[in-house]
This record gives sequence, structure tokens and C-alpha cells, in this order.
Amino acid sequence: VKDQEEVVVEGPSCRVMGSAQLLLSTPVRFQGNAVFAGQLSVKAVGDGKMQSSCITVNGNFTLQPEAHLSLHGCKNQAEGKSMDGGCLHVGGDAELRGGHLQLNGCTASKGEGGGIVVGGALQSRTATIDAEGCHARYG
Repeated sequence: VKDQEEVVVEGPSCRVMGSAQLLLSTPVRFQGNAVFAGQLSVKAVGDGKMQSSCITVNGNFTLQPEAHLSLHGCKNQAEGKSMDGGCLHVGGDAELRGGHLQLNGCTASKGEGGGIVVGGALQSRTATIDAEGCHARYG
């Protein structure tokens, strides 16, 4: 069985709720918008090397006030269009309405934004963003 290159979440919008710990061996891509409203801890397994950010949102990203999203150990090794963003890559706008975004030990070895890259506007209201040990080749 061939290893999957990425997990794709289809649809125009996805709301992530509840509480979970996700051990990630392949990147997750949301084709549309993604709203995070729960407690989600994502940790890259093994050496953490992937051919994209751990989480990519092609549309808009929203972090709700009650949310806690933590991403750990994601090492984006990609070249070309997927090389930016170690932990999180948002193609559209990112609206942080509150909550807590934690980015630890993520890298974009050939691109920009070791922790996060946002293609559109970034709005933060009362959110807390903690980034530690994140590196990128540029920016």
C-alpha cells in the first residue's frame, strides 16, 4: 500500500469542534474554509518531515474564542507552491477571534513562515499566539 501524500478535506467549509490529539504522519489540506472551535493538538510523528505545512487551508481560517489549536514539530521540506508555512498555511484570510494558537518547533526549510503563512489579511482580536522554535529560510 502506497503512503498517502496528504489527507484532503473536501467541501466549501469545515468546522472543527470537540477535543482531540492528532498524531500526523502526512499533511492535512482543507480545500475550502476552516473554522476551529475546539481543542486540537497536532503533533508531527517521526522526524516531522513533510511535503507541505502540517495543516493547509486553501480558503479562510477562523479561530473561535473558545478554541485552542497547537501544532508541534512540523518540518515542511517542500519546494515550489507548497514550500511556505511550517505549521500552518492559510491561502486566504486568517481571522483570530480569540482563543489560543500555539506553534512549536516548526520549520519551512525552503520557504517563508516557519510557524504560519497567511496569503490574505491577518486579523487578531483577543487571540493569544505563542510561537517557539519556528524557523524558515526566508522571513
